[in-house]
Amino acid sequence: MFPAFEVLGSVAGVSFLVVMSYGALTENKRFLSLGICLFSIIPITGEVYLYLLSDHSIHLFFLLIFLIQMMVSLPINSSSKPTIYLCKKIRLAILVFNLLHGFLILSVLFNVPLQFGFMHLVVALTMLYIIVKTNQK
Repeated sequence: MFPAFEVLGSVAGVSFLVVMSYGALTENKRFLSLGICLFSIIPITGEVYLYLLSDHSIHLFFLLIFLIQMMVSLPINSSSKPTIYLCKKIRLAILVFNLLHGFLILSVLFNVPLQFGFMHLVVALTMLYIIVKTNQK
C-alpha cells in the first residue's frame, strides 16, 4: 500500500474514531453519526484503491457496503418512532459490517495494514456499546 495513503488514512481514522467515541460516551447523536459517516470515507477510498490495483470484484461489494453505511449514518434531526426503530437496525448493520470487515483485514486476506482492521473493530465495539446501553434504558 502507498505509504502516504496509509499514514493519512491512519491519522484521519483515529481522528474520526475519537469523534465517534466522544459521541457514544456523551450520548451525543450528532457526533456519533458524524464520526461514523466520516470514518466510512476511509474504507471507501481504500476499496477503490484496492480495486484499481487488483481488479477483484469483492472490493466493489465492500465499496457499496461502506457507501451505504456512510449514507445511513448521516446526522438527522428526527425523533419519530419509525426513525428510532430504523436507528436500532442501522446500528446492528454497522456493527456486523465493521466486525466482518475488521476480521477480513486481520486475517490478512487482502494487502491492507492491520491498523485499519483494528479501527473497524473499534467501530463495531462502539456500536455494541451503544446497542447495550440503549437496551438497558
